[in-house]
Amino acid sequence: RKRVNIGMELVADPTVLFLDEPTSGLDSVGALKVVSRLSHFAKEGNLTIAMVIHQPRYDVFKIFDDVILLQRGGGIVFQGSPAAAEEYFNTLARELEYDPRPPTTNPADFYLDLISHHNEEARRLEKRGFESKRATQMATLWRQRQQDWEEDRRQRRDPDEPDPDRAFDPDFETFQPVVLPSLLVQYWILLRRMGLLMIRSVRTLLLDQFLALLAGSVLGALFSEVSLERVYTVNVMSGLAIGLTGMLAALRAFGTTEIRPVFWREAAAGVNRVAYFLAVNTAHIPIIIVTPLVYLSLFYSFTAPRTSFSAYYLIVLMTYWCTYGLGYLLSTIFHPSNAKMAAVVVGLIASTLTGSNPTLCKLQGYTFIGPAAYSLSYSRWYGEAVFEKEALGYPEVFYSRVQLLAGRNDYSLDNFSMCMGMLFLFGVLARIAAFVCLVLTHRGKQR
Repeated sequence: RKRVNIGMELVADPTVLFLDEPTSGLDSVGALKVVSRLSHFAKEGNLTIAMVIHQPRYDVFKIFDDVILLQRGGGIVFQGSPAAAEEYFNTLARELEYDPRPPTTNPADFYLDLISHHNEEARRLEKRGFESKRATQMATLWRQRQQDWEEDRRQRRDPDEPDPDRAFDPDFETFQPVVLPSLLVQYWILLRRMGLLMIRSVRTLLLDQFLALLAGSVLGALFSEVSLERVYTVNVMSGLAIGLTGMLAALRAFGTTEIRPVFWREAAAGVNRVAYFLAVNTAHIPIIIVTPLVYLSLFYSFTAPRTSFSAYYLIVLMTYWCTYGLGYLLSTIFHPSNAKMAAVVVGLIASTLTGSNPTLCKLQGYTFIGPAAYSLSYSRWYGEAVFEKEALGYPEVFYSRVQLLAGRNDYSLDNFSMCMGMLFLFGVLARIAAFVCLVLTHRGKQR
C-alpha cells in the first residue's frame, strides 16, 4: 500500500515530495528497494525528496544525500551527508570520552544511541551544576560548532563534488524546469488513461446498464400499450428514471474520494485542467450513446408507442446527455457523501415539472417563478418531445382529442427541434458550470 501511494504521487511528476516514514512496516530488503528507487527518481527526475525515517539500516542510510538528526524535542543534532555524519560523531565520541562505535554496530543506531545517552547524562550533570561538554545537550554542541564544521568540510571538499550550498539555487546548471506537453497531447494521454480506468471498472459500468434496463422494463411492464391520455404519467416516471440513472452514474466522474485527490494532485503538478475535464467527458460519450438503447430495448417494446424508435432514441439520448451534465455539476458542488442525495432531489423536482400535475398552464399562474422553474427542468422538455411525437402518430380523426390534451400544457406540436436544442444546451451549460466549480473549489489543493 505504501509503495502504491508513493507511485501515485510520482505519477503526478512533482518537483518536491514529502514522505512520512515510507519504510515503516517493510522488511529491511523492502525498505532498501524503496529508498533506492526514490534516490533514482530524485537524481534522474530533477526531484527533491524529504522523508522522515526511523532506524534505517546502514545500506539505506548511505543512500541519502543529506541527513538531519533530531534529538527529543526537535533540536537539530546534525545536518550533512552520511559520510560527514560518521566523521562528526566519531570525533564527538572521542571528545566526550565515549566508547567508539563497535565495528558490528549499525552507524545510524550508534548515532541515535549516542544522542539519547549523552542527553540523558547531560540533564543529570546540568542539575548538579556541572558546566562542561558532558553537561551540554547535543543540539547546543551542534550549534556551537556547526559553522566551523561546515567550513572545514568545505575546504576539504573534492573540487569535482557539487557544492551543497548551491543545491537549491534555481540558476544552478543542473536545474531543468518541467516542460509539460501541449493541451492536445495531454488530452490524448488522459483520454487513454480514462479508457483504461473504465475498462477496469467494467463491472460497475455493466451494473449501470442493468439498472437502466431494469428501470425501462419495469416502467414498460407497468404502462404497456400507453394511450395518449396516459403519456403524461409515463413521461413523469420515465423522466425520473432517466434522470436518476444518468445523474447517479455521472457522479463518479469527479465526485468520488479516489478521483478528487488525483485531480488536485495533477492540477498542482501543472496538468491542464481543460484537457482533464474534456478527457473525462469524452470517455463517457460511448456510455451516453449506449444507455438509451439499453433503456429502450424493453421499454419501447412494452409500451408500443406510435413514435418511431429512432425519434424516441434521439429524445432519450438528449435527455441522458443533459442528465450526465447535471451529474458532473453535482459531483463538483457537493461532497461525495451528499451528492447522491442531491441527485435524487434534483430528479424528483424535475419530474414534478414535466407537465402532468401540476400542468404547465397552471404553473404559468405563479408569476415568473412557475415558468422559470419548468423551463429549467430537463423533464419538461423531454415530456413535450415525447408527447409531440406520440400525438403526431395519431390519425386526423383524433385531431380534436389531441388538441385538447396538448392544450393542457399549451403544446404547439411543432416544437420538437426546440426541445432537443434545449436539452442539448442544458447539457453544455451544466458541463461548463461543472468545469468552473471544479476549478474554483478547493483551489488551495490545486497549487
